[in-house]
Amino acid sequence: MLIFGKKLNFRPLLIGLLFCLGIGCLAAIMLQLMNIHPIIWAVLAGVIIFLLITLVYYPTVLQDEFNYFTISKQEITYYNYGNRFNKFKLLLLGKNAPVKTIKLTDIKSAHLVGKNEIKKMAFTVPFDMLQVYFSGIISMLMNPFGLELVLNNGQKIYLSLARDHIYNPEKTYNQADTAINMIKK
Repeated sequence: MLIFGKKLNFRPLLIGLLFCLGIGCLAAIMLQLMNIHPIIWAVLAGVIIFLLITLVYYPTVLQDEFNYFTISKQEITYYNYGNRFNKFKLLLLGKNAPVKTIKLTDIKSAHLVGKNEIKKMAFTVPFDMLQVYFSGIISMLMNPFGLELVLNNGQKIYLSLARDHIYNPEKTYNQADTAINMIKK
């Protein structure tokens, strides 16, 4: 069995909660210093940050950061990101997120999409700390790489290998080649 990507977990929710608490506490302290009733505004600030992280940021990058799928001799299992609601549901379920299955016999064709060579990010001095935090996702977006499957019913499914490809290009390319051979058999 071949395994690609990273499984979903509760890290996005934990990050959202930590930022919620951090911003909420910071807002409470600042508002207390200004002699303004801090509780309502601090809670509101924390909730807004949590909602931005869980409803805007993570649903946008979820399929790039957590692009887990497996290929066995009989089937492919993967997360169905579909629409924004599906992504939010997967975000809430974390490790308990359901996977979708495709039988290899239902696949008409499979091929690699993207280039094997990796474009490097330019170093930017004013934003180096921000760039470090987002470097993984930026690299994945700059270097799309994955499997495109065409099913017998004409449906196309794209399974991203960008995350693995950024961290270990040669191994990922070899595994992807093996995956295509498994699918074609």
